[in-house]
Amino acid sequence: MANTVAGTPKSFTREIDRHPVRIDCPRGKELSLQNIGINTLWVSFDTKNWFFVASGTSFECRMEFDWLTVRTKIGRTRMVGMVTT
Repeated sequence: MANTVAGTPKSFTREIDRHPVRIDCPRGKELSLQNIGINTLWVSFDTKNWFFVASGTSFECRMEFDWLTVRTKIGRTRMVGMVTT
């Protein structure tokens, strides 16, 4: 199920597990994530190429996107994110 993030900038907090979660961000231009959990977070903009965000680190990206997918390979983790449109 898609999670639509409302507002500008759009901020969100999610608990993530091994099941991919799609987050819709129409006209997103900048993404900032922080992994505040204990397992590695994986982020994708096309479900083919994945970026990893180790526990306690952050990920920033400046590009145009309409959605992103996040997941872990094992266990659970928590993330805080913000999308600027």
